[in-house]
Amino acid sequence: MRALDIANALIVRHGTEDYLTNMKLNKLVYFAYADALRRGVKLFAEGVEAWPYGPVIPSVYRAFQTNGGRAVLCPESMTIPMDAAMAADETWERYGALTAIDLMSFSHRAGGAWGSSYDRDGAHSLITDADILASRDGVETPTGSPTLTDAIGRVGSDWAGALEILADK
Repeated sequence: MRALDIANALIVRHGTEDYLTNMKLNKLVYFAYADALRRGVKLFAEGVEAWPYGPVIPSVYRAFQTNGGRAVLCPESMTIPMDAAMAADETWERYGALTAIDLMSFSHRAGGAWGSSYDRDGAHSLITDADILASRDGVETPTGSPTLTDAIGRVGSDWAGALEILADK
């Protein structure tokens, strides 16, 4: 399987539910890889690199770079291997509700593989399997953390009455 297979599966299976940017796709593919590696499965042979905004799989980045910060609506291929679809769905279940910025922040947290790789070798350095296994990636889930997604949800519930009043004006 290729990293692009997982990215394509995310676009086909979840792209209509959410705003999937190149940055979000790269973080989701990375966390799919880290989660599987914890279970002893190496999802793809391509390297993961530490870029300024978090882990990046260069082939995924290049495939969708023309989108910039816009949503990626078209997969690179419509052929989705079953194992890629399963990895995409498992990853979506765990991380899909987070924004690209939330995922970047989560990848930058203390104990993550990105920090040790980026601090050691700088931008575009390789995040090795050993780096991932020595980190908290694939162990911790970003629940209860202060994310943009959480903040938006709190505004809706904490200020529901005020928003209804404003909507009536």
